[in-house]
Amino acid sequence: MLLAGMLSTSAAPAAAAQPSAQMFVTRAQRAVADKQLGQAILNFERARLLSPGSDLIARDLAQVRIAANLPPSEPRMAGTAAQLLRSDQWGELALVGLLVGAGALFAFVRRVAGRGAFLVIAGLGGLVAAVAFGAAIRNRTPSNLAVVVSAGPVARTAPSAGAPASFTVREGTMVFIEHADGRFVLISGGGRRGWVPRSDVETVLPEN
Repeated sequence: MLLAGMLSTSAAPAAAAQPSAQMFVTRAQRAVADKQLGQAILNFERARLLSPGSDLIARDLAQVRIAANLPPSEPRMAGTAAQLLRSDQWGELALVGLLVGAGALFAFVRRVAGRGAFLVIAGLGGLVAAVAFGAAIRNRTPSNLAVVVSAGPVARTAPSAGAPASFTVREGTMVFIEHADGRFVLISGGGRRGWVPRSDVETVLPEN
């Protein structure tokens, strides 16, 4: 999974910069200091995408969620075995499994390995590839997964500021963006759906 950023200076043209987990952690810490808990949760989630095995990031994220009167972890984002590695790392592991299987086939054709050894090695490579591919798919963050970054926006029944209110969304809540209509987006989560201003939510995967 690639999160891209752009840095520019007055002396040189804009150049691509590879973001890091620490960069997002720093942004999250600044947001906490500014009492912008939605932005803090958003950036901790982005940091966790780049460093899924970090206990420090998971701990800090849980503390900010509690401060925002939310559960310590989001059910669909809670730590799982698939999140021990990033999706691209699982993909690389799957490729290794395929190469192991291909190597076993080559050795068998060249009569370097017997039938039994070929079946064991090829089976092991195939198993690694299958598990890794499955984990990569499960661990992929949906592009429409977003965080509410403003303080308690009101979700409405239609994409209009004058539409009847449906419910209030707590800052820091994770939702899915289903559709956009002008300055409004339709969000869903917890069995509820409603329209909020686009500026009130931001996707975990940066749009750029």
